[in-house]
Amino acid sequence: TLGSGALTNSGTIVLDSLSGQANLIISGGSLTNTGSGFIESVNYGGGGSSRLIDGNLTSSGTIDAQYDLTIKIDDATPEVLDIVGGTVLVGTGQTITVDAGALGTTRVGTGTNIQGPGSVSLIGHTGHALDVASDFTLTSDALGFGSNSSFVTVSGAGIFYIGAGGHLFVDGNDTFNSDLWIQDGGSLTAE
Repeated sequence: TLGSGALTNSGTIVLDSLSGQANLIISGGSLTNTGSGFIESVNYGGGGSSRLIDGNLTSSGTIDAQYDLTIKIDDATPEVLDIVGGTVLVGTGQTITVDAGALGTTRVGTGTNIQGPGSVSLIGHTGHALDVASDFTLTSDALGFGSNSSFVTVSGAGIFYIGAGGHLFVDGNDTFNSDLWIQDGGSLTAE
C-alpha cells in the first residue's frame, strides 16, 4: 500500500502471486508509470487469483496484462487513470477491467495505444467517464464500453477517431459529448 506519497516507475512493476491476490493499493497518493516504465500483470507463480491496482495512475509507459487485471479508480475523491501517450497491451483471453465506481475517470489522447487480442472494459456503478483530452485514434477492437448495466459518457476537447482496424461497440446507454469520427477501415456497432 502506498500512502499519501507518490511512486514513479521507470523500471518494471510485476503483479504476480504464488498463492493469492497481487494488489497495488495507492491510498491518497499517485503512481506515475513513465515512458520507459512497464506494469505487468502475469501468472508466472500460478497463484491464479486477482491482480489489482487501486488508485490514481498516470501511464505514458506500458501496461501489459498477460493475466486479468482490475484497475479501480473509484475512491471517495475522484481518481483518474490517465493513459495519454501510453500503451495498453492485453493478452489472449485476458481483460483489463477499469472500474470507475461512482467518481472515476479514464483519460485518453494523443499517443494512447490500446491493443488486444484481449480487451479493456470500462465499467462503473453510475457510469464511466471517458475524457478524450486530445485527439485519440482506436485502431483495434480491444476497447469495450462495459455492459447493459453500465454506461460510458465520452467528453473532452479531443476527437475520438475509430481508425483503420478499429471497432467500437456501443449501446443505447452510452453517450458521446465529444466528436466521433469513423475513418476508412474503422467501424462502429450501435445496439
